[in-house]
Amino acid sequence: MATLTVRIDNELHDEIEQSADFNGLSIADYIRETLAERVQDEQDYKEVVKTLQTTTDTVSREEVIKQVFG
Repeated sequence: MATLTVRIDNELHDEIEQSADFNGLSIADYIRETLAERVQDEQDYKEVVKTLQTTTDTVSREEVIKQVFG
């Protein structure tokens, strides 16, 4: 497992610590989970962009609402 060192200002550290405490996590676990979510979001975005570039299929607004809230 790799180790990463990042310098941040005290104000940001305090905000991260508060968020970690609120979520019942250590600072390290909170940062690890937050970074993993960010990376996953970017991977999802790239996948969607690739799909949009390779397909001409469309779905109506009504169908989207039906699928999401249906």
